[in-house]
Amino acid sequence: AISWQHPEEQLKYWQHDFSKPTLEEPMELFTDVMEKSVQVHRRKYLGHQTTPTLPVTVLSGALISLLNQGMGVYEMGMVGNTLEKILTEDLAQTLGYSVEASGFVTSGGSLGNLTALLAARAAVTKVWRKGYEEGLKPAVLVSDEAHYCIDRAARIMGFG
Repeated sequence: AISWQHPEEQLKYWQHDFSKPTLEEPMELFTDVMEKSVQVHRRKYLGHQTTPTLPVTVLSGALISLLNQGMGVYEMGMVGNTLEKILTEDLAQTLGYSVEASGFVTSGGSLGNLTALLAARAAVTKVWRKGYEEGLKPAVLVSDEAHYCIDRAARIMGFG
């Protein structure tokens, strides 16, 4: 599942690959990338912070890439925004939340935690429209066991 290579070896390999003439047969590159990647879809893979892939996502990923629908505003991705709302509301109700509960789909826990902190800040301050008020010193209080992404998110938000 993992064909380990030291980072410097990987870098040298791909630098050499990049210096080759223009690729005429993309399957060579695809095969190379697949062989040198961690095989999270294999049964023997027991990995770090990464869930196994579901093969059908190859098709959905291809469709998403082809359509290239933005999710920033409804007009850019009407189907994706609508399906996200239905999915998050269904998940919230499955978890026992009220029918008013909803959410956002993010690409991972770090972005999810940053999004949650931004939402909390927006709920209790006017920073979104007016910036930080004079004397306002927001903070995030967590235990020593908090994931490193919380510290990173607080710094991204300007909390220091």
